[in-house]
Amino acid sequence: MANSKSVADLHAAMRAYPGRLSFLSAADPQFIGESLDLLDKFPGLLGAAELDRARREWQVLEPFVRSRTAFEAAFPGIELQPIHGDSPPANIFSGVDGDLYSDFELVTLGPVEWDLAALGPVHESAYNRGAQRNGTRPLNEDVLGFVNAVGMLRTIAALTLTPQLPELAGYLKPGVRLRSAGHEVTLATHERFEQAVTAHGLGFRVLPVDPRQELASQVGQGLARAVSPPVAMARVARMARAFMPRLTRGVADAVRQGADVVLSSTVTDPMCAALGEALGLPSIGVYLQPVQPTGAFPPMLTGGRSFGSHGNRLAAYALWAGTDHIFAPAVGALRRELGLPRRRFGGMLGLPHGRDVLHGFSPRVVPRPTDWPQGHEVCGYWWPQPPPGWEPDPRLLDFLDAGPPPCLQTP
Repeated sequence: MANSKSVADLHAAMRAYPGRLSFLSAADPQFIGESLDLLDKFPGLLGAAELDRARREWQVLEPFVRSRTAFEAAFPGIELQPIHGDSPPANIFSGVDGDLYSDFELVTLGPVEWDLAALGPVHESAYNRGAQRNGTRPLNEDVLGFVNAVGMLRTIAALTLTPQLPELAGYLKPGVRLRSAGHEVTLATHERFEQAVTAHGLGFRVLPVDPRQELASQVGQGLARAVSPPVAMARVARMARAFMPRLTRGVADAVRQGADVVLSSTVTDPMCAALGEALGLPSIGVYLQPVQPTGAFPPMLTGGRSFGSHGNRLAAYALWAGTDHIFAPAVGALRRELGLPRRRFGGMLGLPHGRDVLHGFSPRVVPRPTDWPQGHEVCGYWWPQPPPGWEPDPRLLDFLDAGPPPCLQTP
């Protein structure tokens, strides 16, 4: 909420930006239109009636997203200015010398309401208090309705990315590297990824609970209609608790088919740790995100604002307790089935203290916190492994050949 108040300060500072900016490019109308067309190919992701409604809404909204003239005619008196474009409340970090702002790659010309889209009344009120302090205008209810509607359509459009979920890509690279070192590697994941796994010479074992099918369920489709992030998080938790028993059985079946070492993602680590304990197998966590409590930064799901060293750790432990509620019934049942004693809280989700966890992200992006336990290491990104025989798009080659090498800035 404090971050939303600070967005008004950011807008006041950006008003004087002299550069030329396109109108509402952050909305990416081409992506919305193309994705709504593509959703016909994925009938399991969205019902026909919901897709038809989304398309009809986009027909009404698209002219005002693409045309500054149309927008200004529909919302007379609403001043346009340079805006952040990418939910700035989630990109403000508290520093010793004041707030730090990040992720400016989507800066665009638009109404300030765009930067508060889908955040809800509490954040809107916080912004208005910041605007009053700065002497700038408060949020306009009609424009908020417009940007929230466009934001919901962008959420629906993003369903087309579900078949390209990056979680698998993060694990293909270490699998290929281990295989090239002489190890036999099998990757357990969802059935639709089988071809991508076997194309790299890796073994494949199927897991249940395909994200596409879960998003197509009644609860999953409710995520696209969530009125605020807290509502969306509550629905995600309810959906995860419902499918966790099936996923746990699938992970147990995959491990029982034979393994010498088990490497497990964040979601499967609680059950893999229990299986490793019962079967006498070494089990190591391989995470793509930092979840271990630390005073260095707050938990990812709470946003970017620091609560201070002690507050960050307390927030992480509170989040653990909530997450444990999702895993506990299924993992508890697995432990009883394996003849293991009832677990006591040690590390996250009852994982034993001293457990080794490797993290697949860059220490330049997230340096290893000094208060992490021994055995938790940051290894650098496990960049996706290109498919065998991959060739770059000819348009990319034409771009690279058209002039001097472009400048690429990464974190």
